[in-house]
Amino acid sequence: MVNLALAAILLVNASCSASSGDPATDAAAAFAAQDYASAQVHLTNALKADPDNKELLYLNGKIALTMGNTDLATSEFAKLINDASYGEKARPLMAKAQLIGGNPQLAITTLDVSKRVSDTGQAVRISALLALGKADEANRLLDSAVTQFPDSVDLGVLLGARQMSLGDQDGARATAERLVKLAPKDTDALLFAGREAMTRRDLARAETHLAALVKMEPWHQTALLAMAALSRDKGDQKEAERYLKQAQAKAPGNPVTLYMRAQMAYDSGDLAQAAKILETAPKEGLPLPALNMLNGLVSARQSNHETAIAFLQTFFSQGGEDGRARLALAASLEAVGDKAQAWTVLKPLANAANATAGTLKLASRLAQAAGDAGAASYATRAATQAQPDPNANQMKQAEAAIMAGDWQKADRIYAALLASGDQGNIILLNNAANARLELGDAAGAVALARRAIALAPADPIVLDTLGWSLYKAQGDGPEVRKLLSQAIQAMPGNIEIRRHVTAVANSASRKS
Repeated sequence: MVNLALAAILLVNASCSASSGDPATDAAAAFAAQDYASAQVHLTNALKADPDNKELLYLNGKIALTMGNTDLATSEFAKLINDASYGEKARPLMAKAQLIGGNPQLAITTLDVSKRVSDTGQAVRISALLALGKADEANRLLDSAVTQFPDSVDLGVLLGARQMSLGDQDGARATAERLVKLAPKDTDALLFAGREAMTRRDLARAETHLAALVKMEPWHQTALLAMAALSRDKGDQKEAERYLKQAQAKAPGNPVTLYMRAQMAYDSGDLAQAAKILETAPKEGLPLPALNMLNGLVSARQSNHETAIAFLQTFFSQGGEDGRARLALAASLEAVGDKAQAWTVLKPLANAANATAGTLKLASRLAQAAGDAGAASYATRAATQAQPDPNANQMKQAEAAIMAGDWQKADRIYAALLASGDQGNIILLNNAANARLELGDAAGAVALARRAIALAPADPIVLDTLGWSLYKAQGDGPEVRKLLSQAIQAMPGNIEIRRHVTAVANSASRKS
């Protein structure tokens, strides 16, 4: 579930507001227009003239909280919590500031004094309980709070995040749409709706919500980074760079921004630039697993194998999963002489239908060194993969369509390839099954996935596709659980497989 800290901090809106000559009036007008920088300037002037004005203190606390200044927010709200008029409004916001500031227990203590239950207070309490590891209590409270406050955006975001974590895609989508309809200019609602749409690869809808958020909050880090990711997925590198530069201008040390810039440099082949960017990232306790992965990939390309191994093993220990990371780690382990461990790392990737010729060549060497009976089959597959694929162009077009969220176009391409006689292509069958599933044809997806698994019974991606297609077609059952269990055992760090396993498990839990 999403910590409120991620959704509550809005950064400076750089627009300017007109002046009425009354700092208090101007501050309220700027705040209402979400021009927080101007509002703060007006309030500073107003409080100089009237430092004990409770209305000004309350507004100043709200602006400080919105801009992420939790210390100032806490101190301003603390002046009001015993006031008859402002106390019950200020207390939950003070608790929110304490939560964002990293003190969930103090936030709960602050709320416990309150005589009035509010939706903001309940959302803060739920998030604080989650931060303290009390998930069961948090979930029970969320269930009752959303019933008591059905129109609360804060609670709605928490509900939607829980639905996403449980694999309830339909529920999360319905919650996102309800929140945006309820509060079309609310930052948290737009951010959640954009995130939810991105998980379904509905890029057009995600871009609509996130662009609206960036328009209101030009320096909102999460929205800017999401827009950069969307632009990159669409192949618009220039636009992605623009969003990243905008994000970096406000928060130059943001590890996500650093990672995305370094990744773009790495993908373009500029290894030196990628390494230069990564040098500015923290070297100890990296907060982002992907940064460890990228550091490992760059180190491996530079033949710094011991360093590459350290970074990549950390990445996998953090629950990461990436084919490039597996290949690089296996190659570095082979380079330092640890062929047995290299084969353990590479085998799941080598068993995948989309394994590259380079992966399969390495697999053949490592399998032979490990005495694996399948060594010859990897060599045969490597030779086959090295041959030109007559359908490569169409497959790339379909992949680009999927990246853009255009499942209908991808489905048309796959259907045409299958109709032309390409019946033994495992990747084609698997991807065609996913396209059918995304378009609502679960039965058609099952049929295609069964054909794929007949050709690749150990491929974790194909196992997952068939298991999830069966679940969507007919619900939970022994075959679904067996297939997904085999998939997650083979590739435990794969996010999509984990999401499907979690969804099925939670579905069974709800029924019991």
